[in-house]
Amino acid sequence: QVCRSKLHRLKVTHVNPVGNDALVIDERILELAGISDGLMVQFTNVTNGALRRVRVEASSQEERGVGFVAVYGSAARYFNPDDLIVVLGESWMPMDEAAEFGMPTTLFFRHDGLYPNQIENVEPNNL
Repeated sequence: QVCRSKLHRLKVTHVNPVGNDALVIDERILELAGISDGLMVQFTNVTNGALRRVRVEASSQEERGVGFVAVYGSAARYFNPDDLIVVLGESWMPMDEAAEFGMPTTLFFRHDGLYPNQIENVEPNNL
């Protein structure tokens, strides 16, 4: 198991305990991080230490570029709007491929201004 990408200090904007467990993230953020729709991710609530593992979904086109991050289903019981989370995108691959994969892409976020989850810095694979 390899960490493909990391979203550091992403801010939760919505929670909804209804529906299947999922983490819905702004499509633009997922594209930059190299996280595909349906990938299993592990995410930790920096605010209270809760750890969950769910599938990730891209937000709708209307929410693209505004920093939308929502937690759905039973996972929503452990998260509140404005909580900071760390998201790790995971992949299973043989050890030889993992060695060639290199370091994961890491996106860092800041939360000032009108929109949450503005990308502050990107550290791409294989620096």
